[in-house]
Parts: sequence; structure tokens; C-alpha cells
Amino acid sequence: MIFRQITIELKRLMTRPIYLIAFTVLILLGMGLIYFSVGDGGPAGPGEHAAPDASGYWTAWSALLTVALPVFLLIPVFIGFIAGASLAEDRHSGYWQFALIRVNSRLKWVFGKIVGIFAASFAGSSLSFLLLAVFSFLLYPSAPLDAGIVRFNQEFFSTNPYLYLGLVAVMLGLGAGTMAGVACLASIWIKNPYAVGAFPIAFLLFSIVPYSLTRLQILDLFSLLSLQRTGLSFENITFSWLIYLMVCYGVTIIFFGRESIFNNKKGASR
Repeated sequence: MIFRQITIELKRLMTRPIYLIAFTVLILLGMGLIYFSVGDGGPAGPGEHAAPDASGYWTAWSALLTVALPVFLLIPVFIGFIAGASLAEDRHSGYWQFALIRVNSRLKWVFGKIVGIFAASFAGSSLSFLLLAVFSFLLYPSAPLDAGIVRFNQEFFSTNPYLYLGLVAVMLGLGAGTMAGVACLASIWIKNPYAVGAFPIAFLLFSIVPYSLTRLQILDLFSLLSLQRTGLSFENITFSWLIYLMVCYGVTIIFFGRESIFNNKKGASR
């Protein structure tokens, strides 16, 4: 029953028009950056965007991992908050009452909802990156391979470049899941789905303050999302995202799994 609930929520989220529009626009934006910023892939001439490779030539690696970087930041944020805001939307529209009747369990409903939100965020963000990677490899050669184009785990990139791309996709998926989790957490206090959707962006912007005061890597959300910091590694990025995921989704499940929150709503509707 719980698997059926997760499947229903995942299908609802990934077929929403706003989700599909955001997914398409972000991919097109990334493709545009990769195509128009690189030129013909040859040596950078006057007025051309200089290739970061030591050889002076653009490759699929340098096009994907340099000029497409702004999209790496946008994909998790927008995909995440669109998926995460669906919890507040279900409360706002009254859909949660229908869902509770179907599953007959508050905990099953909120757990299925949370897993569906995370899965939709993770899948949308990771798939976006992988599609951009395929696009980049269709346009430009895969050699030579220059480890200098990445900011961290350079040795790993040199020996396992394709696995490196796969892990980057996972990191972006975890980042999107975290942004969705922040939106879910905001749904505890905010019932307006549009305000909830904006909360992850505000959270990202205001994270600059605690990071500037403490210099704790876990608070450097911009670097964690854009993967642009030399001191990062896949291990500490994963650890940081898992902390955020456990806090955001854990608190959300505890709050919405309580009987009182739903009884109060039913009482108010009478």
C-alpha cells in the first residue's frame, strides 16, 4: 500500500505542467549556454570564450563543467521548490483529505508524500544534468581530458571521468531533494503554496549570513549546489546534504504525522 502511495505521488508531481515546463526550460537554457558560449570547439580566437583546457581546445568535459555551471545552481533550486511546494498545495486544495481516506493512515500519507517529493526532485535534477551531458558529448570531442577544469576530486576525475559525471548527477539530485525538503518544512507554518515555493530561494540567499560568520562548509549552500569550491569532495557534499535531508524531512514527517494537526483541520471545517 505504501509503495502504491509513493507511486501515485511521484506520478502526480512529475506530470504537473509547472514541473514539466521548468524541466524543459532549464534544459534548454543549459543547451543554449553549452552551444552558444563555446563556438566551434576549436582554439579560442579573438572575441571567443576561451577554453579552460590546457590544450586550448573545447571538449565535452570543459563545455559541460564550466559554461553550464549557472544551470547547476538553478536546476536543484527550481525543480526542488516546485516539487516541495506540492505539500502545501495539497493542504490548500483539500486533496490531503481525499488521500487520507484512501490510505487510512496519517503516517503512510505523509511518508508516501515525502518520498514522492524527494524522488521527483532527485530524478528531475539528475536527469536534467545527464541530458545536458549527452548534449555536450554530441557536440564536442571527449578528448583530451584535462583535470584542471574541475574544482575537486581531480585525481578521481582523471581516472574515472564518466563515474565522476554520474556522481555529480547524484549530488545535484541530493541538492534538489534538500531544496524540496526546505519547502516541505516551510509548509508546517505557511499554507500558501506560492510562499512555500519561494522559501527555498530565501533560505539559499540568507544562508550567506551564517556562512560568512562561521565559515562552516555545511552552510555554504551556493558551493554545495554549484560544485565550485576546491575544498569540496563527494564525501563531504553527501554528508552535508544528508544532514539537511534528515532534519527537513524528519521534522515534516513528525509534524504532519500527528493526529492533532488533522483533527484541528476537520474541526475547523465543521
